[in-house]
Amino acid sequence: MKLSYIIFACALSANLLAQKQFDFEIQESHPIEIREARFHRVHDQANPLVEKSVIASYVTQQIAELSEVELRLKHESTSPMGKHYLFGQYIQNVEVYYAQVRVNLDNKGFITSVLENTYRPEIAQSGTFPVAREMAARFAIVQPDGHIESQGAVWLYNGVALEPAYQITWHAQELGAFETVYNSNFEVLFNHNLHRNHHANCQHHHAVVDIDTTVSVMVFDPDPLTEAEVLYGPPYVHMNNQNTAVLDPLRVQRTTTADFANGQFHKRNAYIRLDDFEAPFHPVLTSATPSFNFSRNHPSFEQTMCLYHVTSFQEHLQALGFSIAQYQILVDANGVNGQDNAYFTWVPSPRMAFGPGGVPDAEDADVIYHEYTHALFYDAAPGTSMGNERRCLEEAHADYFATSYSKSIKNFNATRMFSWDGHNEFWPGRQAANVNNKSYPSLNFGPNIYTHTDIWVATVMQVWDRLGRTCTDKIATQAMYGTVANMTMRQFALLMLDAHGLCGGFPEKAAIAEGLSTYLVIPTGLSTEIENSPEKSVQLVNSIGFARGESLRLIFNATGKHHVTVINSVGQRVVEEKLNSNEWSFSGAGLASGLYVIDITLENGQTERFKVLR
Repeated sequence: MKLSYIIFACALSANLLAQKQFDFEIQESHPIEIREARFHRVHDQANPLVEKSVIASYVTQQIAELSEVELRLKHESTSPMGKHYLFGQYIQNVEVYYAQVRVNLDNKGFITSVLENTYRPEIAQSGTFPVAREMAARFAIVQPDGHIESQGAVWLYNGVALEPAYQITWHAQELGAFETVYNSNFEVLFNHNLHRNHHANCQHHHAVVDIDTTVSVMVFDPDPLTEAEVLYGPPYVHMNNQNTAVLDPLRVQRTTTADFANGQFHKRNAYIRLDDFEAPFHPVLTSATPSFNFSRNHPSFEQTMCLYHVTSFQEHLQALGFSIAQYQILVDANGVNGQDNAYFTWVPSPRMAFGPGGVPDAEDADVIYHEYTHALFYDAAPGTSMGNERRCLEEAHADYFATSYSKSIKNFNATRMFSWDGHNEFWPGRQAANVNNKSYPSLNFGPNIYTHTDIWVATVMQVWDRLGRTCTDKIATQAMYGTVANMTMRQFALLMLDAHGLCGGFPEKAAIAEGLSTYLVIPTGLSTEIENSPEKSVQLVNSIGFARGESLRLIFNATGKHHVTVINSVGQRVVEEKLNSNEWSFSGAGLASGLYVIDITLENGQTERFKVLR
C-alpha cells in the first residue's frame, strides 16, 4: 500500500518481512520513544478514596514525582477488583502527548498501584503553538481524502525537552487511521498508527438486537490440525479452499446464539454483527432454519467461525465475572482486500476484519481470539497502547488468550501460535514457548513489536500450567484494566500478581509469583506480598523458596530492637526471637507443611504481619 509523504519509508529486513503482522501494521514514524512508565505503591493510606474528584490531588501529594504535575481525568472503568482511573498530564492547559497516570483502587477505595510516565513541567520549552485553522488547511492539501476526527495543541517530548506541537487524529479509506504530530512548520514529528491504539474516551455503538436464539453451527474448534492432531502438510493443507474432502470432516458441531428477525436467522447477536465492509465482497447470508452449516470453501464458513468464537470468548469472560467489551463489534470475515492479514480497529467504530489470503485468517480460532483481545484492551484501557514494549505486551497477551483457549480444547501442538493459519508456506506463525531460552532483563524492545511476544506467552503459560485456564484468564483479564502508556512487561506482571485475589488464597498467589518469575519477568524470590517497596519498614524475601524448604529472610530498613514471632497453623509458637540487627533468616527445612504467620514488632512499636506457606 502506497502512503502519502506523511508516512516515512524504510527498508524492511528479511526477518521483519517474515513476521506476519496482524492488526494491519502500517509503517510508523517513532523517532523518540515516550518515556518508560514508573510503578508506585502508596503506603499507609489512612482512608479510602470514595470521591474520584480527590484522587488526582491525593496521588500528587503522596508521590514525589507527581508533586508538580497537573492531572485531568481521561477515562475510568470498573473491574471485579475495583476502580481504575486514567489521567492525562497538562502544562499550561495543554496536554502532554501520551503522558499518563493510572491509579488503580480496590473495591474499598484504597490505592493498590499507580503507574505513570509524566514529565517535569520545567522542561517545557517556550514557544508558540501552531494555529488550528492553519494546520487544518495544510492537512487538507496533503490529505484531501483524510477525515479529521480530532485535533489540538500538544506538548511532545523530543528526547530532551517538551516542545510545542500539534496533533491531528485522522483516517482515510485506503490508508487507515493515524495520529500525526506536527511542528509549526507542518513537519512531521511523530506518526502513530491507530489501528490498535486509541487515546480518546471509549464510545461504543451498542447492538440493535432482535431475538437471540440458539443455533447450531459447524466450525473448526480451534482449527483442523488440532482436531486431527497432525502438523501442516499433505493432505492437511490449504489447497486454495479445494481440500474440502479432507478438511470438512474436521469441522465440529457447536451451538451459539443468533438473531431471529423477519423469519430469518442472522449472523449477529449482542456481541458481534457480521458485515461486508471490505473487499473481497461476499454477502452475509441468513438462514431459514436455526443452523449455519457451510463447507469450509464457502465464505459463510469464515463468518460462522467469527460468530461462534467471538460469542464463546465473550461468554467465557462473563463466566469469569467480567463485563468487558459489552457491545456489538462489527466483523468482516472476508476482508482486508484479500490479504493474508487481520486487524482490530475502532475507527470509525470498533471492528475487526480477517483476510482470506494464504490460509483464511478466520479459519483459525487463534486469530479470532487474538484480534478480539485487542477489543478487550480498548474497552478496559483505551489510549494506553503506546511504546514498543507496551505494544509488544499487547500482541503477546493476545497470543496468550488464543493459546489458553486452544490448550483448553486439546493440548496437541499448543505452543504453536496460529497453528493452522501459520507454520506453513504462507508465513511461519509465532511461538507460545520460550524456544530461544530468553531472559527478560536481557531483552531489547525495538520497533518490531512481535520479536519478543514468545517470552510473555511462555511466562503466563507457566502460571496456566500451575493453576489452569480459569484462574490464569482471570488475572490476565484483570491486569488489562491497570495498563498505562509505555509500561513494561514486569509492571504488567505485578498487576497480574495484584489480581491473585480473584483466584483464591495464599497458595495461588505463590504459584502466580513462581510462574511469572520463570524467565525473570519478575525477579526470582519476589515476595508474595507482591512488591516490597524500599519505603516499607520490613521486606520479606524468598517466600516462594521457603515453601520448598529454603530460608526465608526479613530485611529491616533500620537496625533496632525488633521482636519476631513465628506461629504455625494450630497456633503454636515455632520461633520467638529478639533482634538487634537489620536482617533475620529463618529456615523452612524440617518444618511441617502448612501456613505460618510471622508477627513483627519494631522498636518504634509498629507491627507487621506476613503469612507464608511451607
